[in-house]
Amino acid sequence: MGYFLPLLFIHEKYSQIKNINYIYNIPTKLFYNFKITLI
Repeated sequence: MGYFLPLLFIHEKYSQIKNINYIYNIPTKLFYNFKITLI
């Protein structure tokens, strides 16, 4: 159990980072789509 807890913590942090990257990617995707439709 002692070694399982840090793994869980690392997984939690990793999923948070993935969520943040996903949230940041949405505006850039929308922006690029908008630029493409403008052209």
